[in-house]
Amino acid sequence: MNSEIDQTQTTDAELIELAGLHVYLEPKFESIIEIDDKTFEVVNDNFNKVKSGMDAMTVQNVASGEYHVVYMGTNAHGEYGMADIKTDIHLLTEATPQQLKDATLRRYGKRFW
Repeated sequence: MNSEIDQTQTTDAELIELAGLHVYLEPKFESIIEIDDKTFEVVNDNFNKVKSGMDAMTVQNVASGEYHVVYMGTNAHGEYGMADIKTDIHLLTEATPQQLKDATLRRYGKRFW
């Protein structure tokens, strides 16, 4: 087993920064995000396009080649902020919110946005 850590791979702390800050800045396609000494390129953006309020971006860690889908949490002040709030309420029930269905469709490669 190789005990060396690949310094180019994305760390949990960097993922947290992408999800806790950068996704809320709504960077556009081909934008560059710098975190510490790593460069991430936005290779897909989905902000304010789906009425369910499902906002996300896909970034690539330029050095490692890794791809990460970064979902935005509740954004009550966004264009579809009420949809985000309704999703939060639906999460307390057994119903599957449309926002989760939209995220699942995207995950399995069916383009809806």
